[in-house]
Amino acid sequence: MGIKKVKKDLKKGPYIINKNNLNWLYINNVKYYERSEYFDKELDDLNRYLPTDKKILINNDMGKLSRRIPSIHLKKKTDRVNLNKIIFKNYDTAEQILLKQSNTYKKILEVPDYETVFLIMVDGLSYERARKYFECDPILVDGISNTKEGMKRITGEKPTIAERMLNKGKENIYGYSYWSREENDLTKSLFTPIPEEDFLTYKKFDEVLSNLKKRDLFGGFYTCNIWHFTLPYIRYAFLYKS
Repeated sequence: MGIKKVKKDLKKGPYIINKNNLNWLYINNVKYYERSEYFDKELDDLNRYLPTDKKILINNDMGKLSRRIPSIHLKKKTDRVNLNKIIFKNYDTAEQILLKQSNTYKKILEVPDYETVFLIMVDGLSYERARKYFECDPILVDGISNTKEGMKRITGEKPTIAERMLNKGKENIYGYSYWSREENDLTKSLFTPIPEEDFLTYKKFDEVLSNLKKRDLFGGFYTCNIWHFTLPYIRYAFLYKS
């Protein structure tokens, strides 16, 4: 559904949406509910009034409201020319609708019933460039946009996502990096607490794939940094993940 049609429909009442779509940033005056139960509580509270001057959007968390409130979907094609202006104008909406970079590791930990987890971090690859090669969702960089700070936001700090995976019972933890821990402080920080024998430095991504083929992939957590590679290699990495 296009933006104009969505804006018209939103005047009729609240809608459940699938978030992580940049086009929602083009909708002004939004009241957003991350969980349907929050909206449900306000809807049935006789002492509260729902805002009549805002367009109400509710995250599709498959709560009991999914049967009471209609869903609405936006096309994913985005007007890239005006996107930067819109993000600054509707930054509050962006913080609510988009996954934050600082919440990436939390999102991974929330995924239920997984056997194996791959976290592949690519340095210097933008969302617009990446989605030319594979289906992906946008993430809001909610902090300093450089390698050191960005990578740490993704993995989390003290404890890192690897440490959290250990606490969840994922005992098979492996790491792959272009840089060694001895020559790069960021690598040392990102790959805590992966044992030395399960940490591999590489110059070509094929070395990572060859190493993975030798392992029993079930029940493990694998994290990989890609620093200096062409897009075909990066694409190969994400296809291997699936």
